[in-house]
Amino acid sequence: MTRAQYVTTVRGLARSEGVMLPTCATGTFVERVRAASLSPAMTAVVAPVLVVIDLIGAQLVEVETRLETLARTEPVIALLATVPGVGLIVASTFVSALDEAGRFRDGHSVASYLGLVPSENTTGMAGRRLGAITKQGNPWARAALMQAAHTILRVASGRTRYGCGAMRSSRAAAR
Repeated sequence: MTRAQYVTTVRGLARSEGVMLPTCATGTFVERVRAASLSPAMTAVVAPVLVVIDLIGAQLVEVETRLETLARTEPVIALLATVPGVGLIVASTFVSALDEAGRFRDGHSVASYLGLVPSENTTGMAGRRLGAITKQGNPWARAALMQAAHTILRVASGRTRYGCGAMRSSRAAAR
């Protein structure tokens, strides 16, 4: 399970007792749960999960520290991490998945290697029939790039977690 899944599990358990835990950053979640008014039985149930969340948090801090050190020695990772929505994890995953970028002719070749191109089911002269992405290649790199792309589009459109400032279409802007 991921840290987010553990947090969701604890939120669900607290909700079963009628306690709504406030929205907060994952770093402060454990303290907020411990400060919440849970019954002693529920506190005993969630205590081991809170220990796991703390351990995962500590390990993530260690990994991020190592990645920062690596980024200082790898200029490509540092350059990729400057893009909004692309952090050190996404940048290092992308660089490690591609290995030697010079072996690719262009960006489409990279997308094809990662499985980010549409599949094709064309027969005869009926025209091209494109389907979903092929999902060939490194699934971790593809997932990290998709998450980064989602973040980039959200930031570019002005949407935030707490707002809904979605981009207006050109038609709506013309009115």
